[in-house]
Amino acid sequence: MTNLDILYSKWLKLGYGFCGIPHKGNVDIEKTIIESIPFLREDPRLFTGVTTWISKNHDLINIQRLMKRLIEIDTSILGFMVEIANYKVNDASLSNLLKKCTPAKKKELFFTGFNKMKTAIKLTKENSTNTAKNWGYYCREQQKRPELLYKREYILKKNKKLALRSIIGCNLRSEILWYFMNEKKGYIKKISEDIGFSYMPTYMEIQGLLKNNLLKFEQYGKIKVLSLDKRAVKLLSVI
Repeated sequence: MTNLDILYSKWLKLGYGFCGIPHKGNVDIEKTIIESIPFLREDPRLFTGVTTWISKNHDLINIQRLMKRLIEIDTSILGFMVEIANYKVNDASLSNLLKKCTPAKKKELFFTGFNKMKTAIKLTKENSTNTAKNWGYYCREQQKRPELLYKREYILKKNKKLALRSIIGCNLRSEILWYFMNEKKGYIKKISEDIGFSYMPTYMEIQGLLKNNLLKFEQYGKIKVLSLDKRAVKLLSVI
C-alpha cells in the first residue's frame, strides 16, 4: 500500500466514505491529520474528506495535542483547510488553532495538479475565493461532503479512543485513561512522554485519578507503577 492508500484506510476507519478496506489498528486522529497535510494539495478528494470530517467531528479532536505537532507541517495548508471546516461552525478551539497557522509567503495554485494547465490556472486565479487568497493560495470554492460521512454512532463504535473522548472530553484525563486501556501499566515519566504532555500536568491529573480510586499503584523502590483500578476497568468496559 502507498502512503496515500494508508491514509484513505485510516479516514475510512474514522468514518469518511472512501473506497477500500478500513485500517485494522487504532487510528490516532491528530497524527492522521498531520500525516494528511503533505497530500492535501495533490488530492482534492482527500482534502474534501478531511475538511468534512473536521467540520462535523471537531469536538473529538484534542486541539492542544494537535498544536504540539504544528512544527512538522506547512501550517498554511492546515489553516486553509480548517477555515473552510470552521465556516458556519464557529468552534472556539478551531479558531484558536487558526491563530497558530501562518499563510504561505508566495501565492500559488492550491491544487498542484492544475499547475501545467494554462486555462485552469487562469480560471482558478479569476475565481479564487478570498479565503484561499488569505492563506496564500488560489483555489475555487471547495464544498464539504457531509453525505459521505458515516453516522457518529459508527465513528464511536469503530474508534474507542474517540468514544472515550465523547464521554470524558478531549482532555489530559482521557489521554491518560486511553494509555492505561492499551498499556496496562506505567510510571508517570513514561506516561507523560508517551501521551505528549509535560510531566507536571500529567502528575497532577494522575493524583486526581488516584484520589478517585480510578488508578492504583505498586511501589518498586522509588518508582510507583500505576494501573487501572478494577472500578475504572468496569467503567471503561462499556466503551
